[in-house]
Amino acid sequence: MSEVRLGEQDPLPADRARLPERRSLFRRQVTPGMALLVVLSLLVFRVWVVETVIVDGPSMEPTLANNDRVLVLKVLSPKRFEVVVLKDPKTGESVIKRVVGMPGDVVSLKPVPMRWRNKEVPVGGRLYVNGVPYEEPYATCYVPTDIKETQVPEDCYYVLGDNRDDSYDSRDYGPVHRKAVVGVAVAVMLPLNRAHAIRAEAHPIESETVTASLAP
Repeated sequence: MSEVRLGEQDPLPADRARLPERRSLFRRQVTPGMALLVVLSLLVFRVWVVETVIVDGPSMEPTLANNDRVLVLKVLSPKRFEVVVLKDPKTGESVIKRVVGMPGDVVSLKPVPMRWRNKEVPVGGRLYVNGVPYEEPYATCYVPTDIKETQVPEDCYYVLGDNRDDSYDSRDYGPVHRKAVVGVAVAVMLPLNRAHAIRAEAHPIESETVTASLAP
């Protein structure tokens, strides 16, 4: 019966016995210079590449809830319907919104006709980009919202909160400059029961109709 002892090695062949032993990186002494390099690398990664933010407020519900911890990539350029962290043009505070208009786009919001007691009544606000209506499954809006066509300047974005009835956004302070954008929010990390990727799910509507009936 043979016996194997974990952690022990067979003797080296004669032709390998004289080879110099390789030093493991983990056995080397960490010098102050190496430690400083690691700290600087982490700092650069934190400042220029990735960041986590904590959502404060209801303006992005239901996509993002209060106290959600969100992963933000700073090296990405925003695309239409992506969620971004930016500096509020008036207060300078960090806020999180969704890009609905890219540079050069013409953006507007129009109330949606709904059926109520055999009448059509305006509800919420449907997004139009360059004259095309969009279905936004992530957005909630019940208060009639009518925003005239606005052309987004070059190097700017038009941003809205997903909770259109409770959001301070480009409807109030206008398009925001690209330099105000910190990064693209890509995922909710915590709490674990809410962890999910943040997706851009809007799609154009081919034909507009009265989509639903209000309860009498």
